[in-house]
Amino acid sequence: MGTRNRPRLRHKRSPDPLAARIRAADDGDSRAAADVVHWLLPARRPQRLALARRYAEMASSGKDSEAADWAAVCFLYPDSCGGWEDPRGNGADPKWALGVLRRLARAGNVHSMHSLYLAYWRGAGVARDVDVAERWARRAAKHGDCEPLNNIGVSFREREGVRRDIRRAVRCYRTAAALGYPMALRNLSKCYEHGEGMRKDDRRSVRLLRRAVRLNPPLRSRPAPCASAWFDLGWRLVHGHGVREDRGRGLRLLRRAAKAGWETAQESLRDLGPTTTPTGLRPRARG
Repeated sequence: MGTRNRPRLRHKRSPDPLAARIRAADDGDSRAAADVVHWLLPARRPQRLALARRYAEMASSGKDSEAADWAAVCFLYPDSCGGWEDPRGNGADPKWALGVLRRLARAGNVHSMHSLYLAYWRGAGVARDVDVAERWARRAAKHGDCEPLNNIGVSFREREGVRRDIRRAVRCYRTAAALGYPMALRNLSKCYEHGEGMRKDDRRSVRLLRRAVRLNPPLRSRPAPCASAWFDLGWRLVHGHGVREDRGRGLRLLRRAAKAGWETAQESLRDLGPTTTPTGLRPRARG
């Protein structure tokens, strides 16, 4: 069959995702408006930048708090919508973005409180101010987001970008732990275990770990469980460190942490013997 008589194949044009999101945004979808802003930035041409600002205003005035926060964050540092370099050459408007974020945060938008904590902690679009970042983190914690306050505690304990201040770290841990954040309970337990910023107390350390485990059940709906709390309590129960030895329950917690991807738990199970290794983990060869 010659090429002249061969039937032509008609290729269907794939729909333009940006055009579809623009139509949805024009119909009042705040999430679609935020997506349009994300696609349009970074922008160097005035027309593209004006269009991004228009849809950012639409998203920030909608009822979807997460979409409003995302649109403002894109204007705060639009370099790949998440870079921390100075983005003014890419169409950023930190003054406008911070104004929107403050307005949303004062109205109770916890996503904007988290974004303001990050902006002040890292100095994105504003001068770095650790104290202001901590204030926004505490406000976010009161509204249910304790992750920023726990992260500040970790930074002060581990010298991550700040001078070590164990007392300030413990204050952050205590506040987040009192609100039931499992990772803060685990971190506060480590402080009691090693006597950092307070008197060493193994019993209280174990009580905090038990509470962290109770508040952190192995649910599939939780993407990042606090596997370190499972490991810490499991290791203590297996070895009887500060608590009565319970090898069976300790191994169950270690297996749970190992299946969640905690590498230290996987190594501990290999060292304890091949019979304790959960399915899917190969025992380490002993030379």
